[in-house]
Amino acid sequence: MGNPPWIHAPWMDHSYRVVIKEKDQAIRDTATIAGADIVGLYTDASVAKRLAAIAVVQRIGIVTQVVRRDSIGWASTCGVLIAEIAAIAAALKYAQEHLEQVQQLVVFSDSQQALRAIQAGNDARTGRALLSKIAESIETLCRAGIDLRFRWSPGHEGVVGNEEADDAAREASSHTGKPTAPALERVREMAGVIRLINRDRSEDPNPFDTTRLPGQYTWKLDQALPGKHTLQLYGSLTSDQASILIQARTGHCRLNQYLSRAGLVDDAKCGCRDDDETIKHILLVCPRWTAKREELRATAGDRSGDLPYLLGGWGSKKDIRTGQLLDGPKEKWKPDLAVVKATIRFLEKTGRLTYQQEVYSQYRGWITLTLTLSKGNESHL
Repeated sequence: MGNPPWIHAPWMDHSYRVVIKEKDQAIRDTATIAGADIVGLYTDASVAKRLAAIAVVQRIGIVTQVVRRDSIGWASTCGVLIAEIAAIAAALKYAQEHLEQVQQLVVFSDSQQALRAIQAGNDARTGRALLSKIAESIETLCRAGIDLRFRWSPGHEGVVGNEEADDAAREASSHTGKPTAPALERVREMAGVIRLINRDRSEDPNPFDTTRLPGQYTWKLDQALPGKHTLQLYGSLTSDQASILIQARTGHCRLNQYLSRAGLVDDAKCGCRDDDETIKHILLVCPRWTAKREELRATAGDRSGDLPYLLGGWGSKKDIRTGQLLDGPKEKWKPDLAVVKATIRFLEKTGRLTYQQEVYSQYRGWITLTLTLSKGNESHL
């Protein structure tokens, strides 16, 4: 998730709207909305093993109702603080759509860090894209005449509203399958994406061992990663094409071999039953896709069985007659974009990598950041 240069206009100040008191006083204050002409929205987030989730609970008097409960991203690319900020953003969006006639609105969060991020305004360092949305929502609600405040509500203290939000968020983060939030509302931290890519670059002596954790073969698949060729490789693709390619290069996808390790399916076997369903199996040998593989083989020619070459990676294979590297020196090598695009078209035809196209749609931002950080040493991050 990119960071905008400004969260709100420099002359705006919403810090006074945030109230963080000592725990005992904060607990007592949460009771003041009961019976009063105030609507409270309690927010919470949960990041479990796989999913990050949020929940929003509306409280009017003593009546509470869960009005939003969604998994908003993958735990690997959405941390707890970002999820807490996202929950507050979701609460304000709900208020804009459903609470037009409210005069007083209090948004409660049990995350002091998230509330202090709102207080910090343009000085905030984390979650700036979400904080920008929050600032826009604040302006919209205030123009509608709503008196808006943010308060800290201590967690796990029996506070009505907070407990319901906590339960709802935990339930949403425990679901199987992909995130339930609409694609445009899903959250991916750039730092989390970079962590995944760095993990994928870890050296593995057996790059195509299907018993390994997903993504650990990428360093061997493309020993030139990252570098200028990375920007060339992804810069020529659409976001959907880039999504398919990054899944193929990391192995972090919804093929049966990966899903079986995650405990989501019982059998890692491909539908052809010849072998486990892996990227290598689908690209090179699976009989289900023989007809669809014709264009790819025609484009790649003699190297149609060279997995790194098909996926835009620099490999160490040598010509058996001359002993020369097939890809030439790493410093002068460039990926064959025509072959890479043919590989992507083939994978699109199989339909096996279309489930997570949203996961890496912001990969181009990481590429630009990589080139900035690696100036003068394009082979290493």
